[in-house]
Amino acid sequence: MGIPRLLTRLKDAGVAPFRELGRSGQAPHTIAIIDGPSFAHYVLYTLQIGSQSRNVLEPNITYAQCAAEAVRLLRMLEEHGFQIGEIFFDGALPASKRDVRLQRLAAYAAKLTVYKRIYVDKLLIAGAQDVWNIPELRRARNDLAPPPFLVSAVLEGLLETTCGFRQKVFVVPDEADRFCVAAARAALNTGQDDMGVAILANDSDLFVFDAGEQTRVIPLNDLAVREHDGATSLSGCEVWPAQLAKSLELPNLIELAWHMEQHSTLSMRECRARMNAEQKLSNDDFTAFAAQYQLTDQPHILEKLQHDNEERVLFASLDARIAELIQQVIPVQADSSSADAGEVDMFLPFLFEDPARTSAWRIGSRVRKLSYEVLLYAAGRNKTTVVEYKRAAEHVSASRLQDWGPETLPIRLTECGEAIKGCRDASCGQKRSDRSDRSHWLRLIAQMLMSDFAHEGWPFPAPRDLVGVLLSRPCRSWGLLNLSAQYQAMFYSLRMLNQILTYIRKAFGDGLKEKGFRQAVLESMDQLADMPKIEVLLEPTSTTREDEDRWSVVVESILSALDPDWRPPEELERRPNGKKRRRKDTDRKDKRATGERQSKEHKLFATNPFAALEAD
Repeated sequence: MGIPRLLTRLKDAGVAPFRELGRSGQAPHTIAIIDGPSFAHYVLYTLQIGSQSRNVLEPNITYAQCAAEAVRLLRMLEEHGFQIGEIFFDGALPASKRDVRLQRLAAYAAKLTVYKRIYVDKLLIAGAQDVWNIPELRRARNDLAPPPFLVSAVLEGLLETTCGFRQKVFVVPDEADRFCVAAARAALNTGQDDMGVAILANDSDLFVFDAGEQTRVIPLNDLAVREHDGATSLSGCEVWPAQLAKSLELPNLIELAWHMEQHSTLSMRECRARMNAEQKLSNDDFTAFAAQYQLTDQPHILEKLQHDNEERVLFASLDARIAELIQQVIPVQADSSSADAGEVDMFLPFLFEDPARTSAWRIGSRVRKLSYEVLLYAAGRNKTTVVEYKRAAEHVSASRLQDWGPETLPIRLTECGEAIKGCRDASCGQKRSDRSDRSHWLRLIAQMLMSDFAHEGWPFPAPRDLVGVLLSRPCRSWGLLNLSAQYQAMFYSLRMLNQILTYIRKAFGDGLKEKGFRQAVLESMDQLADMPKIEVLLEPTSTTREDEDRWSVVVESILSALDPDWRPPEELERRPNGKKRRRKDTDRKDKRATGERQSKEHKLFATNPFAALEAD
């Protein structure tokens, strides 16, 4: 999250020079240790520079592009003499950063609201064709939060066995920056004498850590590749924190960084002068600030993960936010106090949705609650409360989930696995080789999504709109955008359940005491095990009219199963005598047919979010 303008002020002071870092074809000269979240955002940054903007509401970079670009950039570094060491992804953020995270979520929500307001205002003036020519609107779109699953998609791309970086990836039970520092120190102690060490990141906090006298920090966003004489060179800025501290006659840069954070308009030299003029800092705020830049058990945990590949892979298979949830319930760090906490936090990804509507995270809430319950049950923490943070209008809401039902959990989890199996067997037959097929998962998620619509008493969307979302077509209206966000919410909720079940099975193994619960975990995990990657389920695909017609039939069958009174829109448009219905009659019929009325089935959905799969 960093210190404001730190890199800019270091550049102004002449201690972050821009220079050549390597040439194409050069032998390895530097071990590159990479901050994963920074790298993921750098991937997005490079793609946005070269992208052609589309006249649609949502950003136009796909997750598949991000995954491919991540691999390309790492190979580019290798080509210019960097040997890829470790790539670290956050697996937990300290509780002290909760307020900062909430502020960031609120800022994302406010920017989304501003974007919609500008769009609506400019649409009235310019019309649908010309509205995207207005620079103010394009700037507002570029200022939005990054794609919600960006970091996870990049992580998945690097874990592909074909890309060659799978063994380099670590999801760690802390912030990535501390592990980057721990890895840099270890590399200096065990590395070759002729190899330097560089941490590649955009997090300015890494300029403050003491990562060793021969370690430099290279900001990712400043990297530039230039061609000359048939070859290429890689250039960028570099900062040598330990050497900078030595030149300023300081033991480290922590106190200087404190002053630079407190006085964001002062230069580095002015802040250094303040250190000479003021008394030695000893207040509680400075003590807490300094503690952020000290390593505790990170070197020990890193060594363990480096030597225990099974545990490394176990953590690397988790999304950062899910890993953070698990770490709060089942701590890896020895000094963690979360094991006794009465509440644990779940920061849901910020979805690109209609800010005027109910949060899209209303969808999938019952699946997520089942996930939390499974995790807490396995850890023996049935009295713990889970606090979900998500957008609410222009603000952030906190939903407290508790009142678990441990007595019935094994039964409900078994029903979950059976329902998913029944749905998938009906749609793809019994062959397991068919189960990872994208179309079968799209159908499953669509059924779960519409089940939640029925449970909430919401009108079903038009079949053509749901088909468009399933096929990841560009969204040209806020209604479609919101439906797409709801689809993503259901997808992520199922993904969460899958990852938690997998983690519990591998972490606890036969240590799960209750036989019924252990069997339910195995059965449900088996049905979710083939869930495709983010880039597969959320990737736009080219389709034919026949494909769209086929999906329309699938969607209509889903809606009919959820509400026997539902009828396709074209049937509602005409009377039996062939004449068109009056609008009033059509609206009345639509309301009756779209799931707004409560039914016996809805009561079943309230207790079992997977009941809709059995109803089809």
